[in-house]
Amino acid sequence: MQSYKLFYNLSVLEVKIFSSNIKKNKNTLIYKDIKCIFTLIDDFLGQEKDLIIACKDEKEAFSCFEKIKDCFIFHQAAGGLVFQNDAVLAIQRFGKWDFPKGHVELGENDQTASLREVAEETGVVNAQITNDLNFTYHIYPDKQTSRYILKQTHWFAMKTTSQEQLIAQKEEDISLVQWININQIDTIKQNTYLSILELIKRVFE
Repeated sequence: MQSYKLFYNLSVLEVKIFSSNIKKNKNTLIYKDIKCIFTLIDDFLGQEKDLIIACKDEKEAFSCFEKIKDCFIFHQAAGGLVFQNDAVLAIQRFGKWDFPKGHVELGENDQTASLREVAEETGVVNAQITNDLNFTYHIYPDKQTSRYILKQTHWFAMKTTSQEQLIAQKEEDISLVQWININQIDTIKQNTYLSILELIKRVFE
């Protein structure tokens, strides 16, 4: 069942399929009742309160998401959760835990971009993709304009047996690259972004 969660700071806008008994309220809107997506998005960004847009089926949810995309500068990125034995590769950027990811360049597919970003940001050059972990979405202001960016990140699970030295990509503001035992995943959860928490929940829980 398709749903979309768009994270902005500490709030989330979720587009999901509803059951027949759903009730409209201040936090849940029926997609067919929405007059203007642009106004709705402006209100969401201004108020920063969780909001659900309820759709009748996957086709309607996709249509709603496509209209939401038109409200933003849309960027595509790809990244990886790299596993080695019982540890996952994590980075720190701007003082928060994250996983390696970055923009998909012209001519790249998402898989190639994710492997390249892992190599560039961490120094791990021989990871292999093992699974597709789907997408996360987060919103942030564009530094060049008064608009907002909606970044779609396509995540992949990877594995490596490499013992090569980890190298943090300083020019991308990465201050630390570290293997974190999966039994200590709470270390990451305590200081990260909502979209990363969503990914961790999807993979580890």
